[in-house]
Amino acid sequence: DPQNLRIPAVNLLTELVPDGSEAGVWTFGQWVNNLVRFQVVDDAWRAMAKEKAKEINSVALRTNIGAALEKASENLEAGQQYPNTHFILLTDGMVDIDKEPAKNTAERERILGPVLARIAQTGAHVHTVSLSKNADKPLMDKLAIGSGGQSALAESSDDLSRVFLQAFDQAVPQEQVPIEGNAFVIDSSIEEFTALVFKKEGAKPVRLVSPDLETIEPSSGREDVHWYSDAGYELITVSQPDEGEWVIDAEVDPDSRVTIVSNLQMDVTSLPSNIFAGDVLDVKAGFLNEGELIEDEDFLSILEVDLVVTNEEGKSGKRAMATAGDGVFSETISKLKTEGAYRIAVDVDGKTFKRRFEQVVNLRPPFDFELSAKGGEQPQHQLVVTALTDDIDIDGTSVFAKVKAPDGTSLIKAVEQVKGTKQWRLAVTPEAGDGTYKVAVKVKGRKTAGEDVNLSPKVFEVEFPIPLGEANMIVAVEEEAAEPVEGLDEPAEPEPALEESIAPNLAESNVEPELVPEEELEPEESGVDYVLWGSIAGGVASLLALLGTVFYFLRKKKAAQEPDDEVINDSIMDQLNDTSIEDVDFDAEPEPEPEPEP
Repeated sequence: DPQNLRIPAVNLLTELVPDGSEAGVWTFGQWVNNLVRFQVVDDAWRAMAKEKAKEINSVALRTNIGAALEKASENLEAGQQYPNTHFILLTDGMVDIDKEPAKNTAERERILGPVLARIAQTGAHVHTVSLSKNADKPLMDKLAIGSGGQSALAESSDDLSRVFLQAFDQAVPQEQVPIEGNAFVIDSSIEEFTALVFKKEGAKPVRLVSPDLETIEPSSGREDVHWYSDAGYELITVSQPDEGEWVIDAEVDPDSRVTIVSNLQMDVTSLPSNIFAGDVLDVKAGFLNEGELIEDEDFLSILEVDLVVTNEEGKSGKRAMATAGDGVFSETISKLKTEGAYRIAVDVDGKTFKRRFEQVVNLRPPFDFELSAKGGEQPQHQLVVTALTDDIDIDGTSVFAKVKAPDGTSLIKAVEQVKGTKQWRLAVTPEAGDGTYKVAVKVKGRKTAGEDVNLSPKVFEVEFPIPLGEANMIVAVEEEAAEPVEGLDEPAEPEPALEESIAPNLAESNVEPELVPEEELEPEESGVDYVLWGSIAGGVASLLALLGTVFYFLRKKKAAQEPDDEVINDSIMDQLNDTSIEDVDFDAEPEPEPEPEP
């Protein structure tokens, strides 16, 4: 963080934390310092926090994450619940409390053991932000997953405020009005709005243009406007704003937003931060007037309520939400396939007003694979496989590995489970001498509901002697489907071809939306953006099935010709298929996929 952008990132959260909340800031290296006292948030606290934030620096030599979490959470009482307590942990490194690697390893296990358990048992959440690709990502992910929090990597310090904001949104969800182009609409029910405008270095100054075409800027001196500027963003709050269309006179970054305080509030289901393959998300949205649910049919009938799902690549799809007459609009998201972060939004067009409510959920793999190197008299690389979800039948799960030595010999061994835990550990030692060892791993198990789980990370390599600088480092093993490895599986039976048909009534189906670029969604075609798998009896059904099959192959050909427009529909469960890993060739190059026939 050469420009020390941690300071404006902290200042942003300082501005956004609601009055009456309690908040504090701790810095840590070898020791932990309560930089900003934990107390009730008001204007005096904000002024003090901004002043103390100037002291944030990088002079500390160690990284005592465990002590920082303990100090910041010391007021959480055992047996009490704190579901609305959130910790945002920022670190650029790994657990480092001592020059002896064994002590650091023990401390890391303590953090993931009693330290995390104590926080999670109170219902509090830990959101982690890594300010370096060299940070201990497996540790950050486990802290977040184990406490129901978010984990994210800031690719550069320039991204820090955005990543902080993502974690903050999970703690304090805020209702928004959508920004369309550079404009947003304020209706008569809105008492206050706050525009957060992210800006690039060297961009022209940000200005607001009101509905009566008045230009508002920091020097305008209006009492109803609070303007805060910092590196990378402008934060503008307007009280009792004029009704109509407002314009942001600036280059508007996609992460910019306008949050509101309104008498007409949208109440949306709070979604979990982390989900796993097979989980179902029930999204419900209602409207409150002075805290009371609106059930008036005349009002509800004019609303267009859409559920919008956007993946990390920016591709999105939407589906209309419907109400059963109880004033609550509902829809279901099921069978999300590709791992990663999804932005789930509810968009409302009420003709005279617009609203948006966003949340981020992370589709996680059911198992985590991490690799560490240990030096000393008996050097070894250790693979640790961890079940991340409680929905795994631990006793019914087995982990196997095939290790190929530098001399070409291979050995298949069962990976031992650590008794009383959800972990399996494999030590790779230089039994055949120094050189490169290649390791293929296979997890075979089942969920508590009986569904099979088969998962393989990509084949990874380890070196002996352990390269200088790699000892005691912990890295994540990427979870890509592996080729079949001899001795660990039988060849999978080919799956029967499934007919594909267009769902005739999406409002009654629970199928997952296909994610396609929003610009490709024409209003009259919104009913064909989802696929229903199945078969329909009768003569008419046969014709529909034939048309569906033709449609499937045509789309498949188009996807091959236009990869940029390919529908995002990769199933994580495709990676868990029971393929054989009997015949893996560690040295073979993967063959290109054949072109699909018309």
